[in-house]
Amino acid sequence: MMDREDLPAYILGLMEGPVPPSGYACDGCTFSPDVLGGMDCRPACFYHDFAYKLGGGKRERLRADRTFYRNLRRCDVPRSLATLYFFEVRTWGHTAFTWTTEPRPRFWRAFLETFFTRWGRM
Repeated sequence: MMDREDLPAYILGLMEGPVPPSGYACDGCTFSPDVLGGMDCRPACFYHDFAYKLGGGKRERLRADRTFYRNLRRCDVPRSLATLYFFEVRTWGHTAFTWTTEPRPRFWRAFLETFFTRWGRM
């Protein structure tokens, strides 16, 4: 498990999204490498996991995933890898998200929405 003290302070200052409280811990980039080509993705994953824990509905999840993409770019992750991570969480993340305002979508629906939803600007 990883908490705020395990992360580089200079990168934490660049992150956007809901700020995890002190004492909050997560497992980093679940089912994905924490370091990509020498780039540390843990701060982006830390904020993303907290946003998923806060939960909500489809809009909150999409907002958390878009913020995750921007935070990965702030961690100097190349655009192609950040896009890959974005599509991974859009495809598989519905099971980890805390659905508080609507029921969790079934896999096939979440999978199809990944490809047929208009993303707008990331």
